[in-house]
Order: sequence, then structure tokens, then C-alpha cells
Amino acid sequence: MAVLQPEDGVLDLFRAVDGLHKAYWRSCSEPVANRAVSKLRQPLVELVGSAVLHVLEEMQSGLADPRVQAVGVCFLKAALSGSDGTTKDILQKAGVVEVLVRSMTNHASTEYLLQDALSILDELHGLSALLQALEHLRSSPFATKAALISLRTSARARWNEVEAQDAFQVIRVILLSLRAHQEGHVILAGLQLLSDLAGDLPETRIAFFKLGGWDWLLQVLESWEELSIQQEGIRMVSQLCKGGACGDAFGARVGVVLERSLQRSQNDGKVLYWGLWAVQQLHGVQSLLATLRTNCDVFNEKSEKVVKSTLRSLSDLTWEGDQAGLVSWLIFRLRRPYGVTVLAGTMDKVWLSD
Repeated sequence: MAVLQPEDGVLDLFRAVDGLHKAYWRSCSEPVANRAVSKLRQPLVELVGSAVLHVLEEMQSGLADPRVQAVGVCFLKAALSGSDGTTKDILQKAGVVEVLVRSMTNHASTEYLLQDALSILDELHGLSALLQALEHLRSSPFATKAALISLRTSARARWNEVEAQDAFQVIRVILLSLRAHQEGHVILAGLQLLSDLAGDLPETRIAFFKLGGWDWLLQVLESWEELSIQQEGIRMVSQLCKGGACGDAFGARVGVVLERSLQRSQNDGKVLYWGLWAVQQLHGVQSLLATLRTNCDVFNEKSEKVVKSTLRSLSDLTWEGDQAGLVSWLIFRLRRPYGVTVLAGTMDKVWLSD
């Protein structure tokens, strides 16, 4: 295929518009610059609006062609980048959302197209639009994964939008999408998003319990040995154990899952850290102190990781009375086989009250 060249003068006109923009930016405090640009506002609105409409027409006429869709989405994303509102209004009035939904529906396995289209939806309408997209596209594992990743990115950037959502509706849509798929990459993306949501919002933990999320989560941990899924799954358990998720009803099953995961992944710091933290939440700090006591006189690579992860799990707690004395004695005992250097960054973060 021959490489097409821009029409004569098109690039020159783009350079002129870019040059005018830069000149105005440098001289925007000058009255003459403001008078000149004020007369350009409406023509610029019409220019951008016309360009957007032409792009949308191309996308609709070439709906079956992934290349046409990708180029169109690229143009729309570029036009929207850095918008403070005016360009957003132009895109919304032009019917961008409807075209993007059709594009994603027809190319639900084209991940790069999905990610860019979802980022435009997020920029235009925020978290609510991404939730609607997740529900609409849940028949496709690739689209589901892309929507879950976009939701996580959006939630981290604008947490206030997460707090304003109906937690029950958010968790319902996420769980429905996850239950529709058995692919590991989809499950992993879902676990990462759910762990973020459950960590700081009790309402999401309550919704997760009421919607039967525990059964889904424990089944994932019981049936998947992949390390990344174990890491995020155990992290999710530890977040749920913060309260509100009524984990007591699943206590025995959770205990078995934690024990199996900790034994299976003894060399992984993430599984150890989150798993031991969950154990402490479920069974109290004495269970962690017992782990330290067991490893006081043992020194090998495996026990070192267990000790360091246990100390990290204890690092947010303050100790008093007899427990403070026991912890102090255990740390003293640990210095001999492990040494201060080995435990640096963990031992000094276990707080003993005066």
C-alpha cells in the first residue's frame, strides 16, 4: 500500500494554528491579543466541531475496519487531551459516546482500541460511564479486562468519584463481569480493582459480602495457583478482614485457604505479608507472636522471609504491658540468628510503648 502524503498546505495550516496558540499564550495579558483571539473563538469552535463530526462519520462508515476505528479514536483522544471543558462539550454534542460504544462492541478483542476508547469515556463522563461500559461489554474477556483496568486507573486518580458512587451497584457490576469469565488475566484485573476499593471503603466490603463475593474469591484462591492471583487474592482477603465483610461466616474456609497459600508461597514476600496480616485480623496478634517464637532459633532463607513479613505485619501496632515485654524478648532473640542488618527496616518499626 502506498503511503499517503498530507494534502498541500494542510500541515502548513496546522503549524499556523499551533503558532497562533503559542503566540497567544505568551501575550495573553496584552489587550490587542485578547481582542484578536476573541474574534477567533467561534471559528475555532466550528473548526473543532467540524473535524470531530468528520472523524465520527469515518468511524461509522468504516465500523468493521479496526484500523479506521483506531485512527478515529486516536484523533478524538488527541482533541480531548488537556481540555478544560469547551472541547468536551463539542464532543458530547457530536455524539461521540454512541460511536465509541459501537466501535468497542464491534472490536471487543482489540485491546489498544478498547483502552483508548475507555479513556475518552472516562474523560467525558467519569467513573459512571466506565461502569456502564463494563456492564455492556462483559461478554468479551478482553473488553472486561480493559474496563476493569480503566476503572482502577480512574478510581486512583479521582477517589472522590468512587466515594460518591453507590457501593452496592459498583460491586454488583464488577462481580457480574468477573463471574462471566475464567481467564486469569481478567480475574487478576478484577482482584486488583476490588482490593483497592475494599481497602478504604467499608461500604464496598459490606456490598461484597451481601452479593456473595466471598464464595467467588475463595473459589479463585482454591483453584488458581498462579502467583500473581495468589498475591492479589490474599491481599483482598486482608482488606476484607478490616471489618464490614462478615468474614466470620467464612472463617474456617478462609483459614484453610490462608494456610494453603502461605505454605505454597513461602518464598514470596507479598503473599507472606498480606497473608500474615489477614491471620492477625482473624485470629489476633498472638498468632503472629507464635510465628516469631517458632522461628527464633532457626535461620535459613525461608524462615528469614517469614520473620521479616511477620514483623512488617506487626509494624502498625503499639504494644503495652506483658505483650510489650514478650515482643521485646522475641526481638532480642531474633537478633542472634538473623542479625540487625538482616532485619533492618522491619524490626525498628515495631513500636513498644514507654
